[in-house]
Amino acid sequence: MLLIRFYPLFFLLIISFSAFADSAIGTTTDIALQHTEAHASGAIADSTATAAVPELIKTEILQDMSPLGMYLSAHPVVQAVIWILIFCSVLTWVIFFSKLFQLYYSAATLRKQQAFLLTQEHFEQARQQLPSKIKFDISHNLLSEINDELQRSNYLCDDDFKQRLDYRLDRRIQSYTQNMRYGIGPLATIGAVAPFIGLFGTVWGIMNSFIGIVHSQTTSLSVVAPGIAEALFATALGLVAAIPAVIIYNIFTRHLTTYRLQIENLAAILRLMIKRDISLHRLNPAASV
Repeated sequence: MLLIRFYPLFFLLIISFSAFADSAIGTTTDIALQHTEAHASGAIADSTATAAVPELIKTEILQDMSPLGMYLSAHPVVQAVIWILIFCSVLTWVIFFSKLFQLYYSAATLRKQQAFLLTQEHFEQARQQLPSKIKFDISHNLLSEINDELQRSNYLCDDDFKQRLDYRLDRRIQSYTQNMRYGIGPLATIGAVAPFIGLFGTVWGIMNSFIGIVHSQTTSLSVVAPGIAEALFATALGLVAAIPAVIIYNIFTRHLTTYRLQIENLAAILRLMIKRDISLHRLNPAASV
């Protein structure tokens, strides 16, 4: 009887417990599913990030940092600077080879003229036996200066004549030296200005690097490196143009000094010859043309 009396209560307790158990199991299952989904989402994000890193590395590796690539990616102002420096470098070497040939050829010719004049005994003999003017143009012109001054002075060879002759020969020597110097002036200009042109390209490239940092809001190497590379490339080209120009200019300056001395030696031989003829009265007005 007691069991029958408490049976409904016992039945209600069993139903309540079953409902509570079902609720707890559902909650646990939902938590497990949420945890599983979160873990899966994290794994997908990690895999995406892992896949993105090689892409970034690949982008940085594939970026062309060769001289041609840096030129093509450079700012138009930096490209203009690069072209100016390339032109200066090419001009330097053109002047070098052309003037080097001219100086060596002139030096060889002057040595032959000096050897010829040393074998002559007096002025009239040297003037008549001198080879063609094409090969001995400097000696011909110096002899013409002396002969012209003799005729203008009516062969009155006093001290004033010697001073006038020295003045004309010195002016002729200066003219030859100046003509030979023509063309090497740009070397001094390139040697002095090219580093500053390269520095201008450097400043512009670094400025572009800072502008890229501001626009991209990052200091990544892929953003900073190209502008710095352009800047250093312009600096290197400036040095490549300036250093050879300075060296070649100094070499030509020494060669010009030697060239002037060779012409002065020719003039000294002719001065000695004409003064000896004056002392020995060997100048013949009738023989002059």
